[in-house]
Amino acid sequence: MTIIDANYILRWFLNDDVDQATFVRDLIINSGSKTLLVDRITIAEVTYVLRSMKYNHQQIYELFEELCYYPSLLPLGEIEGMALDIYRDTNLDFEDATLVANAKINNYKLGTFDKKMINLLKSL
Repeated sequence: MTIIDANYILRWFLNDDVDQATFVRDLIINSGSKTLLVDRITIAEVTYVLRSMKYNHQQIYELFEELCYYPSLLPLGEIEGMALDIYRDTNLDFEDATLVANAKINNYKLGTFDKKMINLLKSL
């Protein structure tokens, strides 16, 4: 199992360093089934960097949607999947979307002063 960091995903997506992008693309295409892992910390870092580059939530969501089609990637966990859906559909950052998803899936209370998060959790 190989955990992929944010720089791998960013190079693959942005193709701003052709050698590194090619390396990552080859890794993703040629690795065995379910041998690569994208951790929720990596997702958070990628979303943060891409938002700072003015990518919108839908574009970032589509990046992860495309990435997860590759057989080499371990499927996202339930929390990460729901968090990305929340991220796509709201203006919450991925970290807050993850908190809401975790609270919903695990039936946890959410300790926050953020009314948008509270209302979203109630509506799920």
